[in-house]
Amino acid sequence: DNSGGSYHVFSWGRHALAQDNIEVVRFSGRRIISAATSGWHALFVDSEGIVFAGGANEKGQCAIINDQNNDFVQGVRRVEQVPVGVKICFVATGLDFSAAVTMSGQVLTWGGNDLGQLGTNKNLMSSNRPSLVRGVLSRVQISDI
Repeated sequence: DNSGGSYHVFSWGRHALAQDNIEVVRFSGRRIISAATSGWHALFVDSEGIVFAGGANEKGQCAIINDQNNDFVQGVRRVEQVPVGVKICFVATGLDFSAAVTMSGQVLTWGGNDLGQLGTNKNLMSSNRPSLVRGVLSRVQISDI
């Protein structure tokens, strides 16, 4: 919905991102170009390539670090962990992990990694910092996930 330059994201059901109202968040002056949800967390990308996240964050799937409750991000907040200068064009979510495609076609992943779903070949159970996927994906340009 675009009402006078404000873009709105609506949700219904479990209300993971909102308490009592259906409107989840208003993106004033920001045009959302990609959105994804796992049912427990959600990611959004604006036209400037900035990622926003909210919802469950137990394994770092929102890549939000704060000094309060790191297990759940109320509302939607900007993901500050994306490397400086990297612009995102698409996002995807799994049950407890997240992925993003950069404007240059690279893939970043973060969140739960207990089954190797991040594809980073690291011996981490989880990561709240987006990491570049190397190997086969580093040799091709990804356009959507």
